[in-house]
Amino acid sequence: METETINKCSVEILLEFFEVCIHSILYIRKVYPPSIFTLKKKYNVPVHISLYPDLNFYISSVLKSIKTFLITNKLQQLSLCILDSSLKPVEKFVFNNFNINSSSITNHSDMSHLLPLEESFRAFCLKLSTSDYILKPIPDNSSFKIYVKTEGSILADMYEDPTFEAFPWIAEDKISENELHEISPLLSLHTPK
Repeated sequence: METETINKCSVEILLEFFEVCIHSILYIRKVYPPSIFTLKKKYNVPVHISLYPDLNFYISSVLKSIKTFLITNKLQQLSLCILDSSLKPVEKFVFNNFNINSSSITNHSDMSHLLPLEESFRAFCLKLSTSDYILKPIPDNSSFKIYVKTEGSILADMYEDPTFEAFPWIAEDKISENELHEISPLLSLHTPK
């Protein structure tokens, strides 16, 4: 299998995983009413996916935008931050350390590496579904933002790329790493080499 094809396939798999996680977090943490979600099966476990078109558009637009960053290995971190009504962060779910390394995939021409990956995704989704029991309830009228951390030089490239015209990004002022005082790791996800 060609390296570029493998890389794009890996990116699509990762984007789908992010999508499932974002929807699941929004449901589990009750950022939106449960009535806007439907139960679907992903990675052989039940997950909640939004039916709300505006929310789905936002999530898919974010993920479509970061696809380029993943392909070029310039994405450093993806965060879903839950905000209270005054837009102060109360929780942050962070995804990082996802270097798309095609050399570890090329040894698996039969795509046998996908089964352990699916098992890891399933374990993560199951762990995520129980996170509500260990986390404090979020305040009423909470909202969320998705933050993307990339290499500093990428912003200029984004302004020149027509892909980002439909869903523009802005540079955020540096967010203090200590803004949230508690950290609760849910699960480290290790992918097969």
